Formats: sequence, structure tokens, C-alpha cells
Amino acid sequence: MIVVKKSLGQRINTISHKTNIPKITVERVIKEYLESLKASIEAGEDIVLDGVVSMKSYVDEETEEIIIRSRASAALKGKINKKAFKLEE
Repeated sequence: MIVVKKSLGQRINTISHKTNIPKITVERVIKEYLESLKASIEAGEDIVLDGVVSMKSYVDEETEEIIIRSRASAALKGKINKKAFKLEE
């Protein structure tokens, strides 16, 4: 199995190409979205990206650091496991 890690810039280019939306617009929307996720985490809000991941944050009482726990969705895990199983056949 080949794993390819894409940078944010590569993902922006891909989305722009597939949707025929200008790259600068895609970049602005994605960066604003990521900033909103960051603000939510800093505010102690839970985040759920349906079908992808859920994140919960809390403040460590001793260090006062924000701790983030995340879990991949069951749907995503199932899709990945099905693909891996098909590759092995």
C-alpha cells in the first residue's frame, strides 16, 4: 500500500481544479475554516467532522495546557479496513 501525504497547498490545488473555483477562494475558505476549528478548541468546544473525526479538548488542571483527544469515526475506519482487506485479496 502506498501512502501519499498531501500538503495543504496540494489539497487546495486539487479542490480548486475539481470544483473550478479559483485557488485563492478555496484557500481563503479552508484557512478560515481551520481558524474556526482552532478557536473552537481554544474555547473548550468539542468538534465533530462527520464521517472523519471527533475532537474533544480539556484543560489540564496542573499545567493549564489544552489537551486534545481525537478519534477517527467508525464510518471512516470501516471504509479504510474494507479497502485494506480488498488489497490483501
